[in-house]
Amino acid sequence: MPPKRFELRVIRAGRQVDTATFVAVLDLRDVIGTPDLLERHIYAVAARDGRGRAEAHLFVLEVRDTNDQGKGHGDLLFRAALPIDPEVR
Repeated sequence: MPPKRFELRVIRAGRQVDTATFVAVLDLRDVIGTPDLLERHIYAVAARDGRGRAEAHLFVLEVRDTNDQGKGHGDLLFRAALPIDPEVR
């Protein structure tokens, strides 16, 4: 599968963070770069929400398929999250 557009939705405490929904081009074959990119997105959303790196594990990134116009059409492909890091306090 070549790189394509996916809708990224952020969930925190079971609710979607409306200001953190965006479209990104991902290459799901890139097993090193894609997880790193998703991790950076989670840290950025946590920072915009006023949280530090220690609280970034509270956010879940949902990756959804898009239609021809780049809008998410509801098919959840996978979720990405960060583990609780005991070293980050």
